[in-house]
Amino acid sequence: MKNPKIHGAVAWEDNLKELKRDRPEVYKALKDPEPLVCLAWNMMETRNKLGLTQKGLADRSGVSLRTISYMERFEAGYNPSVDVIRKIAKALGGLVRGLVSGGGFDPLICNNR
Repeated sequence: MKNPKIHGAVAWEDNLKELKRDRPEVYKALKDPEPLVCLAWNMMETRNKLGLTQKGLADRSGVSLRTISYMERFEAGYNPSVDVIRKIAKALGGLVRGLVSGGGFDPLICNNR
């Protein structure tokens, strides 16, 4: 069965081509994300999968709610320490390298490495 065409919809590949042509900085960020961007994304995604609120993650990790919020919002100029990232990774069930990499944070995989 052929997928129906939806007026105004853009295929993923076409979208990437347009980004590469029209907004190379966005394309680069998607292809090679900065570690702090990965950290923010992976924190939010994993926290959500575990059913934790920001406060729940703060309580579990011992890191302040304000710090969790700054990290997830990728607050300009805020650079968390390795110790803070380590506490958050442990609270989420994984290792630091899983939080800052672009492949997503899988606690089960990270714990087995």
